[in-house]
Amino acid sequence: MELIIKPTGRCNFNCKFCSANLLSIKHQTKVPNELIKIIKIIKPNSLIFTGGDPLLVGPEYYREILSLGTFSISLTTNLKDYYIQPKRWISLFRNERVGICTSFQYGNERMWSSEQVYSEELFKKVMKRFKEDIGYTPSFISVISKSNEDKALDHLYLAKELNTKCKINGVLPIGLSKEYYPLYKMIDIWLQIKENNLEEYWDNQIQFHNGGCNFNTNLMCSSTIRSFWLDDNNNIHYNNCEDCAVRGSRILLDKGKVTPKEESMKPEQLISNDCLYCELCRLCNSCKSTRQAIIDKQTFCSEMKKRKQKILDAKWKIY
Repeated sequence: MELIIKPTGRCNFNCKFCSANLLSIKHQTKVPNELIKIIKIIKPNSLIFTGGDPLLVGPEYYREILSLGTFSISLTTNLKDYYIQPKRWISLFRNERVGICTSFQYGNERMWSSEQVYSEELFKKVMKRFKEDIGYTPSFISVISKSNEDKALDHLYLAKELNTKCKINGVLPIGLSKEYYPLYKMIDIWLQIKENNLEEYWDNQIQFHNGGCNFNTNLMCSSTIRSFWLDDNNNIHYNNCEDCAVRGSRILLDKGKVTPKEESMKPEQLISNDCLYCELCRLCNSCKSTRQAIIDKQTFCSEMKKRKQKILDAKWKIY
């Protein structure tokens, strides 16, 4: 079981597409009892901390988390606080149970501050210092939209230059973003990555080869992932999907240990009845967040069918 935790809504970046910007997330300075209870209930294998930016919660918080079990933890962070005051974080980051993932993309949407775009030059400086201090270069996530789609492959060439991996995701209409970058356009980019022999630098194992998030073609996200945060009134926000929780969907706490199992898709939830007869059915329908973002279902279906054979030839885990 993977547990995604938002310990704060605060962020020292000013990104124009931020999915969490409109959320009410309580800033935590110590691990809340509600989270300790959840950890004891679901017994996670790993914990992923997002935000806001998780480095705006002090390192002592994560040391307290590590004391609760033998699981590993990962922080998805812009690394700005580390870059400004590295001595505060070096000891924690060197812990073998702690992993770091960061983010960067070309364009002017990811902002170091309200006045400064997070440039490639600055990103390289952050990554260089991290490698010198911690001993490896973290992987990074890049968000693709209409504004930077022409630079999509450049993210992989950058990962190659830095000797790390990059995950490429399309933007979704969540939080400040109102744009949906269609799955079929992302498939064109993903296929180009294969065609240009850049897979070595592409963080794609879980999604493309295991059918995990955000493909979800293994239909197991609802039984293997949980997302948690507290709002300012100490109400628990809990879901099997971080995006669904951000949109306001809540589920009750599990009452016992969860046994991973494949979930079924209900016909009434499908984009079209024709999906039942198509090899791309799971790819198009399994991720609820992606499915809900589709505006023109007929166009979506038509565009996906145009790419069907190339998708099948790619041998991704789509069913």
